[in-house]
Amino acid sequence: MVYPVSGKYSVSLLAYNAAYRDSLTVQDYIDVKDYPVPVFKSTVKGFAATFDNTSKFGNTYHWDFGDGKTSTEEDPVHDYGVEGEFRVILTVENECGTKTIEKTIAVYLVPKVNFASDTTAGCKPLTIHFIDKSSSDVIEWNWQFENGNPATSTEQNPIVVFDKFGTFTVKLTVKNNNGANSNTKLKYIRIIDDVYCKYKRDPQDPNGGTEIDQNGQGTSELFAAYQEMEIYPNPVRDNFTLIVPSLPDEIAQLSIVDFKGKVIHQQKIDALRSDISTTKLESGIYLAILQNGNTRTVQKISIMR
Repeated sequence: MVYPVSGKYSVSLLAYNAAYRDSLTVQDYIDVKDYPVPVFKSTVKGFAATFDNTSKFGNTYHWDFGDGKTSTEEDPVHDYGVEGEFRVILTVENECGTKTIEKTIAVYLVPKVNFASDTTAGCKPLTIHFIDKSSSDVIEWNWQFENGNPATSTEQNPIVVFDKFGTFTVKLTVKNNNGANSNTKLKYIRIIDDVYCKYKRDPQDPNGGTEIDQNGQGTSELFAAYQEMEIYPNPVRDNFTLIVPSLPDEIAQLSIVDFKGKVIHQQKIDALRSDISTTKLESGIYLAILQNGNTRTVQKISIMR
């Protein structure tokens, strides 16, 4: 007889012959038990971890705290004495067998905080999935997104839309049972200028060239990088737009130089976006040099008419 479900079962016996019959019933004669089911939670305060054992069907318990120490108490409290992350193993045993469960617990006086995202630059509206990479003891998240929608979030891994041109800061503050910690990434998100995005999507624009493909890669720039400065369209007809990701402490100077080294055009750059006229320049290859103090950025431009 196979009993597939745990529980207590009564058994009846019937005996008879030609002259007589009788029966016997024993209540709860068969007791089918379950294998143990290990379950636990932990709470950390300071260096001490309190373990709440909610296992089922266990008779004995064995804890391995991951630091060389063990316990057979049902609900132990263990003082680690140092910060770190520890793999805790709970083994539960009964007459049917043994089962184990493993969890990693973090013991930090303040939580470790970090985050990443699936992208950091693009055209608006840009939807970004932020990914929490903080320590496993975090119980509360507080995000702040400059010019994001939403501007704040308490989700662990929020999704945010950015719909304004510029560079924006993201801050994450996390808490554990001991305290709080925060990480601020300045100018972490870059939303590209509308003119550039239009040109990127339409490389056949009459004011531009055809050297930027649908992946955004062109003669002198890579859209995914978008680092020190951007010039578009390139090749140029009558004018181009210069984009810098942030304003320097000092006003920068843009020089357009021909390949003989002669300065053809100069102007001050004091804005994130500047429109530069090239109507007085002849067709050919030039260098655009952006100078700010001792920092110089050079990019080739082609003027084609």
